[in-house]
Amino acid sequence: MMKPSIQWMRFLVLLLLLSAINWTCTKIREADNKTVQRPNVLVFLIEELNFETLPVYGNFETRVPKIHQLSQESYVFEKAYVTQPVCTPSRGSILTGKYPHRGPLSFNNSWSQIIGGVSGTYVANPEIVKQVVPFTTYLPREDIATCYIGKWHIGPERTHAVDYFDEYWSILHKFRERKDEPYSGYNYWAQEKGLVPDQPDGTFGYKRMVNMPREFSRLTFMDEKAKDFISNKSDQPWVMFYSPQEVHTPNTGPYNSLFAPSEISLDSAYYAGPNDDAPLRHHIRAQKWSLGLSEKQKKDELVRYYGKLYDVDKSIGDIVNHLKETGQYDNTLIIFTADHGAMTNRKGYQTKMMMFEHSARVPFLVKMPRQKEMHKVESPISLIDLLPTIFDAMQVDIPESFDGKSLLPVMQGEAKPSPVVIQWHPINPGKWEQTFGKKEIRERVSAARFNNAISQKMRCWVDPAGFKLVLTDNYKDKNQLYDINSDPFEFRNLYYQEGYADKVKELEEQLLNWQQQYQDTISLSLYQN
Repeated sequence: MMKPSIQWMRFLVLLLLLSAINWTCTKIREADNKTVQRPNVLVFLIEELNFETLPVYGNFETRVPKIHQLSQESYVFEKAYVTQPVCTPSRGSILTGKYPHRGPLSFNNSWSQIIGGVSGTYVANPEIVKQVVPFTTYLPREDIATCYIGKWHIGPERTHAVDYFDEYWSILHKFRERKDEPYSGYNYWAQEKGLVPDQPDGTFGYKRMVNMPREFSRLTFMDEKAKDFISNKSDQPWVMFYSPQEVHTPNTGPYNSLFAPSEISLDSAYYAGPNDDAPLRHHIRAQKWSLGLSEKQKKDELVRYYGKLYDVDKSIGDIVNHLKETGQYDNTLIIFTADHGAMTNRKGYQTKMMMFEHSARVPFLVKMPRQKEMHKVESPISLIDLLPTIFDAMQVDIPESFDGKSLLPVMQGEAKPSPVVIQWHPINPGKWEQTFGKKEIRERVSAARFNNAISQKMRCWVDPAGFKLVLTDNYKDKNQLYDINSDPFEFRNLYYQEGYADKVKELEEQLLNWQQQYQDTISLSLYQN
């Protein structure tokens, strides 16, 4: 029998060594996968919901048992603010991680252009749309499944998000530019249910959609798609945004009669309007919206608003129950928030677009996987930190392009959150607001002053101690300072009152430092002795 050669023996030893190394590496990877398991992430992004609509924030008149149950197992952020209190810029920050001034989404519908004047048709601007980079660009898409259901509003509704998510289900027909452009996912689903479109272009009119019976509503469509995604992706980590258009105006829906007006109470802000120390823009907007409505009209609006919120609560309960039924609840990070608030006719303002608390401050609940108790976070935070928090929780590197930082250390009391800065850039810019203001306002001020008021940019600094500073650009209107602790409805503008100069200068300096850090170049109106 021939003896094996020395070369052959060396080859066998090397082969055994390589096999051992490969086996060891495999076991290490398997151990890592078992030890480091990415959670799922479910974000409920509600439309036009202010913070003071939930029991956990002190409102026990609404009926939201499922959201309330979620809050009891969540971190409850007492003071969460959007980056800009209107749809597109706020959603831009939430979905791209950038402040409005640092991207192409600084004002509402800024990714589009208007054809045919102020009331004309919105048409997408391709050069702007391609600059909008959603967060999924930075996720390992081969490892993490992604889904977006509902309102988008940072690009064309039915075509933009398709490239950035594994599944995308749209609900809006607005901004449909071409006859050959696909309808919304809801439009096809409703027709499959036997409903016949009522519009000449083959779509369902907005008034009809919001008044659909529950079984044919957009929420029911969204619920079905959400549960299908959760079931189909149970074998891998996933991220899903559930973004209904509810509770956006008009305030109408299948639960209009759920509440009686006698069940609704109105706080003092419902009986107030802009006073003499308010900026001109406040007077203009109040005249546009709800100044002069009766108490009954305001209660009737709230009855329907709360009915829409009840409708949303049913959907959230349905989806959370499905997580439990599929065994994924304990491994899912759940976030509940809104793209902006709503004044709901306080101080003469119906919806958003104001720096006031009920316009810019939103509910923000973060339920960590396996969390069973509620914890409250009192520090003011900005939704600019939402995406970094998701990436941190999923153990994905936070992109340098994100302007915020993770809230996980804040939740553990180990760090401070990002500064809270709220922005305002006029819509289109200012053209839409040209429709504001009754004749008597236009007649009593100069055209230049009126145009300054509706075209101004603003920056708002929220001080952790409870002060809120609002500065306009280039002295176009009055600046504002409020003490939220003693004046929660922001009735008293302290900016020009004696004794507050030092506080104003202190906060202005902090805001100017933030501007320098984030390359914000607008010229703010600073305090003058």
